[in-house]
Amino acid sequence: MIAKIPAAARANDKSGGVAFSRFYFGTLNSAFKTGDSELLAALASPRCPTCMAFVDGVEQLNEQERRYGGDLVSVTSASALNFSTNNKQVLLEIDQKSVPVLNEVNDHVGTTPAGKASFIATLGFKAGRWSIERLQKVAS
Repeated sequence: MIAKIPAAARANDKSGGVAFSRFYFGTLNSAFKTGDSELLAALASPRCPTCMAFVDGVEQLNEQERRYGGDLVSVTSASALNFSTNNKQVLLEIDQKSVPVLNEVNDHVGTTPAGKASFIATLGFKAGRWSIERLQKVAS
């Protein structure tokens, strides 16, 4: 699994944490387009409710034989908010796109809503790699 993580997102420093956070949302896009939630789940702690909700969302779409026909989100900015020894956080600004929901024969059966959101990703670094320990939506 670590082989799929870009080198820039493996560094145990501020820039590595920011790159990993961006990679997580790229993996989210891929999971919703392919129905494969394995890598998405592996990038986060099972104790992260938001992260597990994303994994569940991919799996529910899969059960309905549906997928997204494009990238759901784009990260418009990502920056280290806090990067002390015991608290590593990245602030991410996200644009959620309106994308088609496709069924098993690629018929357009719905559309996701567009919007904007901010998230704070609390990161952990164990066994030589990052993980999302907590993902909180920032109230707007």
